[in-house]
Formats: sequence, C-alpha cells, structure tokens
Amino acid sequence: MLATAGSPITYAIDGEQYVAVQVGGSKHRYNDGRMLAFKLGDTSALPESSAPEVGIPEPSPLTARGAEIR
Repeated sequence: MLATAGSPITYAIDGEQYVAVQVGGSKHRYNDGRMLAFKLGDTSALPESSAPEVGIPEPSPLTARGAEIR
C-alpha cells in the first residue's frame, strides 16, 4: 500500500482525463517516492520501483562522559 504525500490533481490531454498524485517517499535522499499518473479507464499494473535498497547505518558510538551529557 502506498501513502499519498501530496494532493491529487486532475488534467486532460487530447480529451483523455488523468489523475496524478505523489506517493510514498520523503525528504530523504533514497526513498520509494513516485509521481503516479492514472488515465481514467486504464487497467495497467503499477510498475516495480527502481529505488535502491538502502540499509539504516549503525549509530556512532557514544563517546561523551556522563558529566558532559548533563
């Protein structure tokens, strides 16, 4: 399931009606966000995402002492 990240818009080209919406993604560099446009009455399948698989890096070790944190 994809969550919308923006409000949908509708437009027509050569008499064909379309709806477009930004889905998924975020402000981060790598994500699975896409702009999807749907032609009314079309039955095509959603293409697979080409976003790279990016793992979450390990946090840096804590080097501050208790007194420095307080």
